[in-house]
Amino acid sequence: MGGQELRACELLDLQGASRVIGTGAEHPGGDTERDMCLYSSPGVAMLTIHLWPAESYDQMTILKPHTPVQIGDKARYNVQKTGVVAVQLVSGSHSATLNVQPMGKPKTDYLEPLLSAAREVAARLR
Repeated sequence: MGGQELRACELLDLQGASRVIGTGAEHPGGDTERDMCLYSSPGVAMLTIHLWPAESYDQMTILKPHTPVQIGDKARYNVQKTGVVAVQLVSGSHSATLNVQPMGKPKTDYLEPLLSAAREVAARLR
């Protein structure tokens, strides 16, 4: 990234977010924070991305139970009864957490699209 600081919204763009939460995805508020990015598909779901130093992986943990998954250097995910899906990964010197929060009754299984997005994020963190 050529000396520039990494920004959460650079890890997954609107097009990438649309693949996770649907074609109605928007980027409310724009890229205002370096370490957090929010995408929303109104009435459908919200996708947040948090960027941390790699050592935060075990301090800023996603909800349990964790299921290990092969992404980046190490990763895990969690799916809650409410439909919320979270993926946490470490790649190089960074850790990232991706979280999908469905609105209303979840009609979509967000796990596979979120895991796919997490792989994109891990590749960009390298």
